[in-house]
Amino acid sequence: MNLNEKIPDFDFDPEFDSTPETLHNAVPGFEEVCRRWALIALGSLGGAQQILRHSNCVNPSLLEALSIPTTDSDGTYDRTNAMSMIREALQQVQKSEIIWPTDSALLKNVRCLTTMLRLGRAEEALLTLVVLERQDTVLSQALDTLGSMNNSRLYDVLCQLLRLPEIEVRAALSPTSRLFRTGLLRIDSRIYSFEHKIDLIAGLSEKMIQSHTTPYAMFSNSFIMSKTANLAVEDYSHVRDNLQYLKSFLSKAIQDRSVGVNILVYGPPGTGKTELTRTLSRELQAIQFEIATETEEGSCLTEADRLNSYQLSQNVLSSKERTILLFDEVEDIFSAGDGREYRRRGSRPNINGRKAWVNKVLEGNLVPTFWVSNDISDIDPAHLRRFSFHLQLGIPPRSVRERIVTQHTQRLSLSKDCIRL
Repeated sequence: MNLNEKIPDFDFDPEFDSTPETLHNAVPGFEEVCRRWALIALGSLGGAQQILRHSNCVNPSLLEALSIPTTDSDGTYDRTNAMSMIREALQQVQKSEIIWPTDSALLKNVRCLTTMLRLGRAEEALLTLVVLERQDTVLSQALDTLGSMNNSRLYDVLCQLLRLPEIEVRAALSPTSRLFRTGLLRIDSRIYSFEHKIDLIAGLSEKMIQSHTTPYAMFSNSFIMSKTANLAVEDYSHVRDNLQYLKSFLSKAIQDRSVGVNILVYGPPGTGKTELTRTLSRELQAIQFEIATETEEGSCLTEADRLNSYQLSQNVLSSKERTILLFDEVEDIFSAGDGREYRRRGSRPNINGRKAWVNKVLEGNLVPTFWVSNDISDIDPAHLRRFSFHLQLGIPPRSVRERIVTQHTQRLSLSKDCIRL
């Protein structure tokens, strides 16, 4: 830039209002529900003490959204009056019963999940609360005023919000609960704010507030229906005997609803491993679903997210007949147990505990699963022993490759020399 050049004047708008926008409810029909919970957080649970300082309010937008004034008639900040208004508003909402929008997409989806996963009363209520906390800025910021909490504080908060006895709340968040075993929710034992204390499986809250034509659309950020197979069994003639065995084995497993059926398919990239699973599923007249590698918005899912998705898919699809799962790109899933990632973060991994957990996963799945990997050298031998069958898929012979290319390029009229290349 020429230093002698005059710097242009910026035209700032003197009337520009820098006041944050008023918070709003993102889930139509749940405004009063979220307002009640927000007032309980501020009033009964002490959140107001954190934002109503002696000299100012640190979150006026939250109180404005709740129709709580923070100033008196002449515009002077009045902490005492604001505290009084919060208590008064809380007393008013507690006198009335909650009116639930029963025809809302959220409650329909919650009821669907409750039936599908056999959730209890507390689990159903907890799931509804967490989804709304993720979607509603008023409720989210109100619960954030409670600050970091340990497990005991979390149980107390949930008891007051949901009006449930502590024994039910503890059961809903225990490792044996349906929410935990399906991977829908996780509770972090460390001291965190509400948002980070309870983890909801990636992408689910957005799906829960939308209407869907099929219940499985709710889980599209976790698992999706596989694409139609483009190849035929004949295209895998180099592993014909293995495929015949697998077809017979899986046919009986599906018919008998066998438990712990897992097929490991491995080999170099580009050898048709994923396509083979789709071809086999079509031959078995089974519907194949696959674990997502990223959300619909394109965000990559972590190994933990994908394992949670796998647990969820097993529970959701276990009652559906003639279903097979595909878990692709599993190299990182199994190698994550070697502790390298933990050491990079400076923490100590519980490798033995994770190995036992993976072994249990491979022994107790209700839906037969294909596990596809380019390389199995990092997979623990204890895990390898628990697969029902190992199928190594190498580079197809030239004759097979030429036949596939010929079949899929008929419209291009390629010469034989070109196909041989």
